[in-house]
Amino acid sequence: MNASLFRDELAKTRKKLASGAGFPVFLTVLKGFLARLNSARRLPAPQYAFVEAGVLQNSYPAFRYLQMGDAERASKWVIHTWEDYAKQADRLARDGAGGEMLLDYDLAVHDALAETRETDRGRAIIRRLMTLLSLGQDELGRMFEVSGETIRRWERGQVRIPPARLASLESANASLARMQSLFVTERLAEVIRRRAGLFDGERALDWILRGRIGDAASRYETALRYQA
Repeated sequence: MNASLFRDELAKTRKKLASGAGFPVFLTVLKGFLARLNSARRLPAPQYAFVEAGVLQNSYPAFRYLQMGDAERASKWVIHTWEDYAKQADRLARDGAGGEMLLDYDLAVHDALAETRETDRGRAIIRRLMTLLSLGQDELGRMFEVSGETIRRWERGQVRIPPARLASLESANASLARMQSLFVTERLAEVIRRRAGLFDGERALDWILRGRIGDAASRYETALRYQA
């Protein structure tokens, strides 16, 4: 694919780029173009990964140019950025074991970024649970069988959320979404604080604090299904 074809292909996607929702569309087109460029240059895997990651990470200006209707500047930005990274990859590959080291470095960066994304995702879920259910950090700690201080550290990003706890947070978030589909979000914190036979005379909150938010959501779904 040459520069003019890439420019024309970018131009066709402009209508889909009105907001951040257009990022996947742009990145799909961009990755396809990079694959062709990297293939034509016959870059080996370590350099290929280095160049692709670098261009994808640094092509937001091209996205903005395209949003503003300037496909020409968008395509030039991508091509120039690719050329810069391809030259860097060539220099690194000529540095003895540089190619293998580059691959190892790329994998290390990938792992570091994945860990950061997981932590950010966990922090977002913690804030969502606390906000929508009107819970304090100590209460949320009871829910996940950790101390309130641990929740505070997770929320501040001071320590990594263990994978098992992150999985529990994801599960709780899915159950919260189920309850949101049943009740007005603004009233959810009030609803779970009502005693009900549905919960053996307890509150849904009591079940939630014992780590049973999934069971609470299921009880609500069953009861409302019968009422319907």
